Amino acid sequence: NTLWMLVLSRVVVGLVKQTMTVSSALAAEWSSPEERASAMGMVSGAVTLAWVSGSAMSGIISTVHPAAPTVLAVSLYAIDAIFVVAMLPADKPAGDKETLVAADKPGEKGSEDHDDAGEKTGKGKRPGFFVAFKQTFNNGLVARVVAVRLAYALITRASGSLQINWEQERFGLTMAKMGMVNTTKSVISIMLQTFVIGRVIRVLGERLALTIAIALSVLGHVFEAVILDTTTYMVVCSPVKLLAGFLADLGLKSLFTQVVPQDNMGSALAVLDVISSAVGVLAPLLGGLVVQYGGLLAKPIAAGSGHALLLVALLAGALPKGVQGEVTSETAEGSKSKSE
Repeated sequence: NTLWMLVLSRVVVGLVKQTMTVSSALAAEWSSPEERASAMGMVSGAVTLAWVSGSAMSGIISTVHPAAPTVLAVSLYAIDAIFVVAMLPADKPAGDKETLVAADKPGEKGSEDHDDAGEKTGKGKRPGFFVAFKQTFNNGLVARVVAVRLAYALITRASGSLQINWEQERFGLTMAKMGMVNTTKSVISIMLQTFVIGRVIRVLGERLALTIAIALSVLGHVFEAVILDTTTYMVVCSPVKLLAGFLADLGLKSLFTQVVPQDNMGSALAVLDVISSAVGVLAPLLGGLVVQYGGLLAKPIAAGSGHALLLVALLAGALPKGVQGEVTSETAEGSKSKSE
């Protein structure tokens, strides 16, 4: 019952709270390139559903006893751990397609991996974390995908960090109406992530889907700047922005998994999460400065301008024109030249 015990508990939770990273890596590793976006979208949809239902459940059972939510959470963690041990295979299921990109082709000179001590890891053995980090990010294509993802994340999070306060001041929403708005957004989010986003990316491809998503983001910010009615905002603006956000996020994540070696997938996603978290620390400060010095209207204008610049960069060739052909070939050639 002390503050330090609460802080310590948060540290422990933070150290092991990478289940989303592992889940995304497994979804990417166990699915073909064509099915990858759908698989990762279903994982994201399940997380959103669990987050919404878990928050509601916590509010209900907290009336029984203050410690009830914690006891239930620990129990669910234990049950989940049993499911993981009992149901998830230790290795990649047989028959799955290989990933599009490999650090080096088997059998070629210089294609054997080495661990941190400089020793060969051997066939089938995953490289160490730091070796995986070096192999993954010492690649031009990966760097370009990461740069676009971080730029998009900075703009989006800076705008979204003050979204609730912005909506309350913009439309004069009461707490009850704000709760209704957030519930509506959650329902739309679950539907989009589970049933729509993956299918759209599978049809359009990651690069085209990302370009459309950025264009929709610009349109969404235009709507934010001109719409003054709450109902119109919820019916028109919110769905457009949610669709754009999920489409861009999943498209970039799917594209990222296609330009990194499969054996490095977990390490690469973990490093990407760390970098994204650093962006998440900077974004609220940037968003606050924009609103402080520019007023409420400056938020959609600044975010829309940032997304417009990112759209121009994409159209100018910031990312490869193709994913399954050009990315693979370019990455393989780069890896081959390094091995030689």
